[in-house]
Amino acid sequence: MGMVRMGNFDAALKVAEKIKNKRYRSSAFKEIALEMASMGNFDAALKVAEKIKNKRYRSSAYATDLLRSRR
Repeated sequence: MGMVRMGNFDAALKVAEKIKNKRYRSSAFKEIALEMASMGNFDAALKVAEKIKNKRYRSSAYATDLLRSRR
């Protein structure tokens, strides 16, 4: 998602919310949350991670957010 790498999170979230396939939508939310966390925006990253329905993707996003917040 190029929008995510450019920091255009609002647009990326709108696109992700329209994805019908649950797995792909969860993956998109995970990528958005991870990029937010890498930029130090942990509160927003956690809010996005809460939208992830796939437990594996959600756990991965939470774990990565936590590790990055400890740096």
